[in-house]
Amino acid sequence: GGVLFLGAPLWSGSRGALLGFGGGLAVFIWLCPLRLRWHLGLLSGGAILALALVLAVTLATDRDLLSASVRLQYYRTSVQIFSRYPVTGAGLGEFFPWHMRLKPPLAEEARDPHSMFFALLGQCGIPGLLVAILRLGFPLALVLGFWRQQQHRDRRYVLAAGSGWCAWLLHSQFQFNDTIPGTVFLASFVGLWLFAPAPERPPAVATGRRTAVLWRGSGILAGLLAVLVLLRVPAEHDLQLVAAQKVSSLSGALACLRSVEERLPHSPTPCRLRSEIALANGDLAEAAASCRLLVQRTPHRSSSHCRLAKVQLLSGDWDAAAVSLEQARQWYPYNPRLFPLLAYSRLVPTPQFTSLPLWQRLRCRQVLLESQVSLEQDASGLKVLLQDSASSPNRVPEALPELLSALNLTAPNGSALRFVLPAGCE
Repeated sequence: GGVLFLGAPLWSGSRGALLGFGGGLAVFIWLCPLRLRWHLGLLSGGAILALALVLAVTLATDRDLLSASVRLQYYRTSVQIFSRYPVTGAGLGEFFPWHMRLKPPLAEEARDPHSMFFALLGQCGIPGLLVAILRLGFPLALVLGFWRQQQHRDRRYVLAAGSGWCAWLLHSQFQFNDTIPGTVFLASFVGLWLFAPAPERPPAVATGRRTAVLWRGSGILAGLLAVLVLLRVPAEHDLQLVAAQKVSSLSGALACLRSVEERLPHSPTPCRLRSEIALANGDLAEAAASCRLLVQRTPHRSSSHCRLAKVQLLSGDWDAAAVSLEQARQWYPYNPRLFPLLAYSRLVPTPQFTSLPLWQRLRCRQVLLESQVSLEQDASGLKVLLQDSASSPNRVPEALPELLSALNLTAPNGSALRFVLPAGCE
C-alpha cells in the first residue's frame, strides 16, 4: 500500500497529484502538535523537497513546462467568460465552445479548464465563485484552527481528515476529469470527521418527530429523483446497438436513431450519428434534417455548423451554407474543418472551376470536403494541410492549387491562408 501510495504520483507523472500530495503533507505537519519552529522548519524542507520532486518527475517523464502554460490559457478563457457573464456564467458545459472561440489560433483544444475553481468561475458566474471560495476556504479555516472547540478530541481523526481533504481539494485545482466534480463535492463530507460527535439528545417530542419525518421524506424524494436517470438506459442501449453496427438495415438504423432522439431530447449523439449514416449512404435530405437538429441541440459547437454546411454544399444550397459557415467561424474561428468548406463554397461559382471537366470538379470536391485537415503556422501565414482520406487516392487536378490561390482567402487574424494539398498534388 505504501509503495502504491507514494509511487502512483511519481509513476503517473502527474504534477497536479504531486502538488496535492505536498499540500496534504503540509497540512499534516501543521496539525501535528509541534513547536512553531519545528512547523516552519519541516514546512520549508517539505517545500524544497516538493520542488525537487516536481522537477525530477518533469525530467524523468520527458515532459516540459508546456502543459503549465497551456493551463494558463485555460484559466484565461475562464476569466474572459466570467467577464462577459459575471452574474450567471455561460452555463455548465459551455467552457468548450467558448474556449474554441477565444483561444489563439494553434492553442490546444480543451473541453474543461482543468481546475474546479476556474470551471465554476466561468460556467457558474458569481454563485460558482462563492461556492468555490467556500469549498476551499472552509477546510482551510478548519486547518488554521477555527472552531477548535468543536473539533474531534482524537487528533488522529483531525490529522487524517484534514490532510486528506485538503490534498484532494488542492489536486482538483490542477487536474480535471469526469470524476473530479462529483468526488470533490462528496469529499466535502470528509470535513465532518474533524468535528466531535454530537451529544445525545433527549427523546424527541411530537414536533421533533414531525421534523424528522419531513427530513426523511425529503431525503427519500431526493433519492427517487436521482434514480430517474435510469430511465435513459433503454435509449442509451439502443444507441449503442446502432453505434456498434448491430442493426442490419439502413432504414432500421435510421428509425432507431429517430426514436432515440425523441427519448433523449437533449443529447447530440443520436442526431450526429444519424447524419453520418445518412450522408455515407447518399441520403442528403435525411442528413440535412439530422444536422439541423444537431445544430438546435448544440448551437455553440462549430463542428455542428460545419456538418450542416457540408450537407448544404453537397445539396447546392449556397446561401444556407454561407450562414452555417459564418456560425461555425463565430464559435471556432480557427476550426481546421472550416477553411476547406469555405474554400469550396467560394470556388464552385467561379468560371474557372465550372469550366473544368466533371471528373476534376468531383475530385476537387472530394479533396476539400473529405480530406483530414490540420493547421500549421509559419512566417508566410497559416497553412491548411489536407491529407487525402481515400484508401486509394486519385490524382488531384493540376488546376486546383492555382484556383485556391486565386481565392485570396485570409485567416481571421488577417494573415494569408495557404492550402497544402496531398502529396503529389501540387
